[in-house]
Amino acid sequence: MDSKQPAAAPQLLVWWVLWAAFLSGVCLQYFFLHRKDPPAPDDSMLWLAATIPLVVSLVIRWNMLPRVTAPTTALPLMIVAIALAESPVFFGIFVFPAHQWELFLAALLVIAQHAPVYASRLFSPTPEP
Repeated sequence: MDSKQPAAAPQLLVWWVLWAAFLSGVCLQYFFLHRKDPPAPDDSMLWLAATIPLVVSLVIRWNMLPRVTAPTTALPLMIVAIALAESPVFFGIFVFPAHQWELFLAALLVIAQHAPVYASRLFSPTPEP
């Protein structure tokens, strides 16, 4: 158990740094790229299509990641899910500027759910029978 513990701490740190970088990156992207004077919202519900990547990201986070047992599989899955979760920010800025704030907040909340609190179980040794 002691031989595996020193290697787990740096790997967990990588997970947390990646998550923090994505979370802060989406804030920087929004605040540097958003339109200061967005057009008035229209009655169209088409902008809700930009939330589809958020739903896929949540399915990965709450359905797939808890079942994964190998960190070599879980890390790329986490990165893909976070990348999906940040895409509505760009949809809001460039395609649906009237709803850029709502899409930014939704993306921020979904990315926050990807905090790698579950990652420590991936590095803990499995008990032998």
